[in-house]
Amino acid sequence: MALDISSLDDAMVLAVLGTLARSRIRSGECITEPTAEIVAALSREFAIAPSITPVSPSEFARASLQLLAQDPAMAQNIEALTTGPRPKAFIDPGTVAVVVAAFVALQTEVKITRNTNGQWTFSLRKPTMSDSLLRKVAEMFIVSFKGGQD
Repeated sequence: MALDISSLDDAMVLAVLGTLARSRIRSGECITEPTAEIVAALSREFAIAPSITPVSPSEFARASLQLLAQDPAMAQNIEALTTGPRPKAFIDPGTVAVVVAAFVALQTEVKITRNTNGQWTFSLRKPTMSDSLLRKVAEMFIVSFKGGQD
């Protein structure tokens, strides 16, 4: 069975992304508090110009799942979550939780570290099948993060 994330309803993509993010957060493998400094460094790394186009939480979650699904093991997890009993939604689409969950998903492809000079650096963990999708998720993250900043 081929995984078709685009056909999943909004509640499902939010619940699945939340479940996957919660698992990674528990493992301690990722940064869970994005900062303006990280966002600025990510903008520079991916050469993303400021955008005023808002992104819906479900669109953001869907793109994040598509990025995660490029990894065969993660695709199996996503498929299991979408074909089994519906996961409990831990993401309220109106909150910062979507941004944090997508930020966690982004870190499956991009390693974020702070060097000895205090600057944030980014490196791809592995070649991705779709650099444009990685860039799209990074841009959605930046737009969504900045949307909550004044």
